Amino acid sequence: MGGGESSSDNDIGEGFEANEVANQVTSLSREYISSLVKTGSKEYQDLRKMVIERLIGKSERNREFIKPYF
Repeated sequence: MGGGESSSDNDIGEGFEANEVANQVTSLSREYISSLVKTGSKEYQDLRKMVIERLIGKSERNREFIKPYF
């Protein structure tokens, strides 16, 4: 809806469809991550490390705080 276009029923339908696709992707992602957790694979270890790094950033204080939870 950029450039002064007006909203229409079609825009609403497309938004709903996009939302449904996002929900399906989220569900598949959960299933995939769950399977990685169960197998304890290298991909899981890499994913876990990436998530931890993003959660704590570069701060050593944050690293010490979150360490007991992982």
